[in-house]
Amino acid sequence: SPVLLNGKLFWLDEKGQAVCLDAATGKLLGQQRMQVTAGGRNGKPVYASMIAVNGKLLAVTRTAGAMVLQADPSFKVLAQSPPLDDTDFNASPAVANGQLYLRSNRAVYCIGSK
Repeated sequence: SPVLLNGKLFWLDEKGQAVCLDAATGKLLGQQRMQVTAGGRNGKPVYASMIAVNGKLLAVTRTAGAMVLQADPSFKVLAQSPPLDDTDFNASPAVANGQLYLRSNRAVYCIGSK
């Protein structure tokens, strides 16, 4: 599912291709193949939808952790975290009350200050 931010639609497809479109015109503004695999595992590297948080994009891969991306057609990686466990992360991330929630096949993780 795409996320709408500042008049642009952003998404990361199941093959790791990041896409940005102008929401009003549908014009392609940028696309880039992201590094989204780890551990030599095959299959579709992304199932989760990208979300917008504090003007940035958060993308969670199945096996290579999460990425904070610049919310523009460059998709500059601002930060990247390693996977939290050795199972797949297939669920879209969620944010509530200043906490980030990530779900793997093993556990639900809550990240944030107390």
